[in-house]
Amino acid sequence: MKITKSIFPLITLIIALTLCLKVFSSTEVISVLVNEDEYVIIVEKEKLKAKPVILKPGKYEIDPNLHSVHRYSNKAYELDGNLEAMAKDKRVVLLDTKTHWQIVDPIKFFFAFRSEQRVIDNLNAAIRHKVMGFVNAHSICDLFEVKHQKREVVFREEVNNKFDANYLLKVQSSFAKHGVKINSIKLNGNLKGLVKQAFLSTNKCGED
Repeated sequence: MKITKSIFPLITLIIALTLCLKVFSSTEVISVLVNEDEYVIIVEKEKLKAKPVILKPGKYEIDPNLHSVHRYSNKAYELDGNLEAMAKDKRVVLLDTKTHWQIVDPIKFFFAFRSEQRVIDNLNAAIRHKVMGFVNAHSICDLFEVKHQKREVVFREEVNNKFDANYLLKVQSSFAKHGVKINSIKLNGNLKGLVKQAFLSTNKCGED
């Protein structure tokens, strides 16, 4: 009987230590440093509809058990791509694209994409669709010119202006509502070997 009674204080001590550990772990905090060149937002865990909070540059103490931390650069990103498209005269055109974009509203961006990779995937798909539509509507004579002195086929300088006038605004508007600004989309093109040689030899567009 004496042995049984002597166990009670030990059990009580173990329970007290366990409760203290739980209290300590629930109040654990981490330091979060926010720099000038980034957006940092915190989100309440398990509350997907709760509005994230944007942190201004500085140092903060965050409880990782209650909040998640998300970082995004506020600088412009550069996205390179390449694709093949069929011109109006059924010639295959090789295109390189260079897109500059940036996050301008991190809250809208967070709810729409959550990560940079997801917006990159969406941007690649949108740019591919618009560029292919643009090339489909133009012949290779609209897109390229022959420089006979150098025996070269070059992408026309005015092509990007045509693309901007007809397609850039459509891409910009579709992403602006999600907190992403498309600063520019620039194209550069080339022709496949046999198509290029035929284009050079026939001088189909009447270039000098």
